[in-house]
Amino acid sequence: MAFEAKTYIPHASVVKGILALDGDVYAATNAMIDISGNVTIREGTVLGGGSRIYTHIHKIPPKDIRIRIAWKERGGITASDLIIEEDVWIADFAMILPSCNKIGRGAVIGARSVVTKDIPPYEIWVGNPARKVGERK
Repeated sequence: MAFEAKTYIPHASVVKGILALDGDVYAATNAMIDISGNVTIREGTVLGGGSRIYTHIHKIPPKDIRIRIAWKERGGITASDLIIEEDVWIADFAMILPSCNKIGRGAVIGARSVVTKDIPPYEIWVGNPARKVGERK
């Protein structure tokens, strides 16, 4: 198993996720995985250099002071889980945002792409925001 990615928990006392690697996963230099939420990465996945996976968002504080106190106690963030299926290639400097919960088997995410939603199996997505440009056979 080749794995060099940095894991990052922005608010460790508030939200704790689990990183599960199911088989051989390769992460190039400076790949980063935020494990505020649970992240599962399956066999054969490649994380390109400088790629980023985020599983939390910061919410804007509510105006009501009573709700604001509870919001601060939870750290003001919301975490989400992510599953990356088998044989996925996330190219260099691509960014996966917390609104994405699943990247399907065999998918390809182009370099510097920003993924904002789930990616179906064997599709190629590029751009900001990422959009489908093709399919793998």
